[in-house]
Amino acid sequence: GLNNPNLFISCGSTGAVTMWDVRQSAPARSFINHKLAATCCDCIMDADGRGKLYTGSLDNSVNYWDIAEGKGISRFRFAAPVYALALKQDDPKDMYLAVGLDTDKLLVINLETTHQWELLSHQSAILSLKYARRGGWVMSTGKDRAVVAWKAPRGPSIFKAAEPNSGLCCDISSSEKYFVTGSGSRAANI
Repeated sequence: GLNNPNLFISCGSTGAVTMWDVRQSAPARSFINHKLAATCCDCIMDADGRGKLYTGSLDNSVNYWDIAEGKGISRFRFAAPVYALALKQDDPKDMYLAVGLDTDKLLVINLETTHQWELLSHQSAILSLKYARRGGWVMSTGKDRAVVAWKAPRGPSIFKAAEPNSGLCCDISSSEKYFVTGSGSRAANI
């Protein structure tokens, strides 16, 4: 999501989210508003070229930030801690946010209307999410060892498989022909 290859964003156990400048080996900006650990983030450039940052936390919230200003713009609240989130980034005018909770719920939010949908297939916490580059599907992994691909923006599931252990992370190739998962057994599967 960031247009500058010298910047990256990290989430911290104190709730702070930090943008780092690799060349300076120093923080460039901090985003502070979460009360508990920040667990996940994703960013995108909107139609006007402004950076938007979304951060999730164990405090049951997702914060939306203006990157240039470093200001919080809005907050979504949930009934459970947020473990994962992903932005549908193929069209800045048609944006969705997928949020994985410490329950079996995957929520998809239309960022224009704030309407929410629940996608149900997992049996426990959702640990990672990733939208395909062209936005046609989103992938989720969880503590239940399930890997699920969902038709974007709001389902149904189009693929489901089981991992030997909890799925801790996932990514999708730019061609969208392959995906990779990382599991609690310290293994990656393609």
